[in-house]
Amino acid sequence: MPHLAFILIRPTVVSEAAHTLKGEAELKFKAQDFTSALKFAKLAKDLDPNLEGVEQFIAAYRVYVAAAAPSAYFDLPTRMFNGEPNWYDILGLTDIWIETEVIRKQYKKMEELVHPDKNNSIAAEGAFKLISEAWRFLSNPYRRLAYNVGLDPDFQ
Repeated sequence: MPHLAFILIRPTVVSEAAHTLKGEAELKFKAQDFTSALKFAKLAKDLDPNLEGVEQFIAAYRVYVAAAAPSAYFDLPTRMFNGEPNWYDILGLTDIWIETEVIRKQYKKMEELVHPDKNNSIAAEGAFKLISEAWRFLSNPYRRLAYNVGLDPDFQ
């Protein structure tokens, strides 16, 4: 229990540490170490759940991690076709056969979190572009179906 007593006596130390971790997350992002940026932001949130903007930072970093990595949600080692990112992962979705309305709601939620006017992370603008592209892609039923079954979604 000595850790808890320390926190109760010096809550500003915890808050300062959380701010430091949040700053470190931005540095990791600048170095294009998206996974570490996400980890540092999550640590900052663990230390101070009320830290201003930390949820938005986490959302933006998560978009970059999803865009850069193969999906864990598909049977194949990666779910990319002609270099397309996994649009479902970018929006934080795990089911490719969900209704378009569910995708729209998740897009709106992500849009709120990563919009550059509401998120002051350096990752916000790029994350916003990625989720916008994911919505543009997945809101088109023909492109979405082609993508889901492994066909070229741009085939005419």
